[in-house]
Amino acid sequence: AIVLTIFVYLKSFLMQVFLDLKDIESDKKENLLTLPVILGEEKTFKFLKISTILVLFIPIIFSLFIRIFPYSILGLLLILPFNFYCFYLARNKNYYAYVLQSGEFLLWPVLIITGRSAF
Repeated sequence: AIVLTIFVYLKSFLMQVFLDLKDIESDKKENLLTLPVILGEEKTFKFLKISTILVLFIPIIFSLFIRIFPYSILGLLLILPFNFYCFYLARNKNYYAYVLQSGEFLLWPVLIITGRSAF
């Protein structure tokens, strides 16, 4: 339960950082110190890509460590292409990326069930 809580918290944090990208100009004007304002747009995208990969492997590595590996969590690996597609859309100033990204949590049960049935 602790690992799941950490995973959800970190994914929520990364989603919030991503969603802050759309407000970067207004945040600068209001002197808000969000991560995208501090790092800039390019470095924030790099941070998000690396962090998304690392955070996704937390439940997988922990499962291997305790020697209980539910194959259903491998379905969450399919979230990587989804996240990177959202990053691609956001880089091209497509607002739809933020709508998609905010619904990521709705995909998790589907991906876990897919992972369970695939293995």
